[in-house]
Amino acid sequence: MYRTVALTLALVLIGCSNTSDEGESGTLHNDADAAFLRDMIPHHEQAVMMAEMVSSDVVSVGIAELAAEIRATQIPETERMRSWMTEWDVGNDPHAGHSGSPHQGHGMMSPDELAALSAATGTDFERLWLSMMIEHHEGAITMARTVIEDGTNRLVRGLAEGIIASQAAEIERMTALLADR
Repeated sequence: MYRTVALTLALVLIGCSNTSDEGESGTLHNDADAAFLRDMIPHHEQAVMMAEMVSSDVVSVGIAELAAEIRATQIPETERMRSWMTEWDVGNDPHAGHSGSPHQGHGMMSPDELAALSAATGTDFERLWLSMMIEHHEGAITMARTVIEDGTNRLVRGLAEGIIASQAAEIERMTALLADR
């Protein structure tokens, strides 16, 4: 009798769990891990788009190098996140977490802000790009801290820790570059 109750309870708990079996993407995951990936993918895509606005023949070497590093880091991270989403069989809404106010999405720039950046030139472009990218990175750090607190997947946690470390260092560089403008 107790064995049947225990087995039934175990099956109910497994059925109610929002985790998946362990696979290539590490350990079990929860809704916080999936939400982080859904939100961070478009966040990274926007950072890459902003980095691609930087033309090495128009801006300072420091900004051009930083933009190249952002592309080189965030494109593979985005691919890794997409593969985890596929493995976990969770949807990938490219606008997840970024509706409503443009700043609701943790540093996501609005279409008007991106248009202003695209129209800017010279030092104005550099100042605007640096200011926007600092805000964008700060948003990513906030998102990463949240998944470290609420998530369960060890690889997502490792990615989040890497995002915090790399983007905090880039914020320091951008702040110094902005001070020179």
